[in-house]
Amino acid sequence: MSSSTLKLVPRVPRVQRLQRAPREHGARLDRPSLLTALAAAARRGGLGLCLVLLCAAGCGAVGKGPYVEAPPDLSRPADLAAAPLCSPKNCAGCCLGDVCQPGITAAACGGAGAACVQCSGAQKCGPDLRCAFDPNSLWLVAAVRAQISMTNQDGFQWRLDGTMPQPLVQFDVSNRTSSVAIVVSGSPPVWTATWNQGFLYTASDLTSIGFDLQVFDQQSGKPLKQMSDRHHLTLSQQDFITKDLTYQGWEGAKSLTITLQRQ
Repeated sequence: MSSSTLKLVPRVPRVQRLQRAPREHGARLDRPSLLTALAAAARRGGLGLCLVLLCAAGCGAVGKGPYVEAPPDLSRPADLAAAPLCSPKNCAGCCLGDVCQPGITAAACGGAGAACVQCSGAQKCGPDLRCAFDPNSLWLVAAVRAQISMTNQDGFQWRLDGTMPQPLVQFDVSNRTSSVAIVVSGSPPVWTATWNQGFLYTASDLTSIGFDLQVFDQQSGKPLKQMSDRHHLTLSQQDFITKDLTYQGWEGAKSLTITLQRQ
């Protein structure tokens, strides 16, 4: 038993030197040398030593570990791009810049995270979160300016005494009238008349029924004197976007301008 022990003692340091030397010098064991050492160890009954040598051969180079995913390359634009603060992923309404809005107002209408839309004057944000014509919107229609010819259709002065007429605009068949105009310019070949009064209509009435306009001269103590025929106007949805509308060639009125204001 003691003899067997004495034989094993010197062999262990030799195998340890064989295992450590390649690690200290940063090299692998030569394959033929490894096979020779394994065979010798097996003959001597050193199974544990065989496992140590196999590990030395198959564990790979010193210092290598498990694969680690490379960090993102921050020099590339894709790695620098940040996720938008408002998008279809996080906004059921509409996006006004980076802020999610409910999407139900005329000022910011829309859904599904799309960009908000501002509805035009005669529109509202509908149940489907889209801008749609609002037939119930209330509008002031006012005659604001007219260019009046210096003479009537027959070439004569409007008044026998040669004074300038005082034009007014009559709305509708109910004979609603605007205030008498103040003539602010008398340069030939026209006078410029201005007003600042109008009447209320719904958008539905303006686009379906329409309204009438006619220009008269109102002289104190005398009946109204016609300066233009009665003209019937029906508006389009585009007119509510334009808002200032000018009509040309109305007999004694060379032009007449009206404006639309939502109430």
